[in-house]
Parts: sequence; structure tokens; C-alpha cells
Amino acid sequence: MPAIVMAFFNIQLLGKGGWLSRVSHQLGLISALEQFPDWVNDNYGIGIIVAHVIMATPFFTIFFANLYENERLGEYLHLAATLGAKKWQRVFRVALPVLLRRGLATVFLYFMFVMGSYEIPLLVGSQSVQMVSVRTIQRLQRYNLGDIPEAYAISVAYTVLVVALLSGLLWYNRKQMGRA
Repeated sequence: MPAIVMAFFNIQLLGKGGWLSRVSHQLGLISALEQFPDWVNDNYGIGIIVAHVIMATPFFTIFFANLYENERLGEYLHLAATLGAKKWQRVFRVALPVLLRRGLATVFLYFMFVMGSYEIPLLVGSQSVQMVSVRTIQRLQRYNLGDIPEAYAISVAYTVLVVALLSGLLWYNRKQMGRA
């Protein structure tokens, strides 16, 4: 689903005049729509987080289901059960470590995508505390020539951060592949 569609969906879902506020009012949880909490354009980014979680859920469900099959985790979990592992031990000591180790790069790259996204933070996020991508674009598009160097500095700092994090991820993957 495109990010702009998800942003408008979240406004309709989480806004003060949205679906959840109206359901809460009909159920008697709130007496007026104004009592519904600010989940859109709030300082904590709840709307942004919900939008990205809804967007990522289908992708990561399919991704981890494929990893589960490719790594033959069903057989490992059955083996752990026959050795006497409890259900939580099978999940937290067998399945999750394998899935997270194999999927760490994809999870990290999706996180970097989220940090660089523009449409959802612009429409659903707070305008007083902006995400990096929104602040950079707004500084770059202003007519004030003093703001353009700030936009470039933010872009360079963000690029250096991304390159450093990707380098660390590549180093970690090489280290893990050396052990495997």
C-alpha cells in the first residue's frame, strides 16, 4: 500500500473525528469526541508508528514465514520439544534467534526506509517536532537562503549515519558468517 494512502487511512482511523474515536464514543468510553487522545499529529509519533506497523506487517509476515520454511524451523522446534523444552523456550531460544539472525539485515534496511520516509511523517506527524526527512525537505524548499545550508548539513549527517550503520551491519554479517 502506498505511504500516502496509509497516512490518510491513519487520519481516518486514529484522528479525533476518525473511526476509533466514533466507536469509543458509541461504546460510552468517552462522552465527547474532543476527549479522544491525539494520535495524529502528536509529539510521540503514534500515528507514524501505527502507519508503518500496518504497512510492514504483511511484508514481514511473508518474509518470516519463508525464513521459517527455508530454515526448517518446524523440525528444530519438534526436536526441542522432544528434548523437553517448554513452549516459551522453543519460541525464545530456538525460533526467534534463528529468525532474527537471518532477518536482521532486512529488518535494519526497513528501519532505515522508515527513518527516510517522507509522506507519512508529513501528513500524520507533528509539525513542531519533525522527523529528519520532513525537516530536510522543508528547509531545502524555503526561499530563505540561510536554511538551505542547514538542509545540506542534515542530509550529510544523515548519510554519514546511514553509511556507518550499514558498515556496522555488514561487519556483523561477515562476523556471523565466519562463525556459521
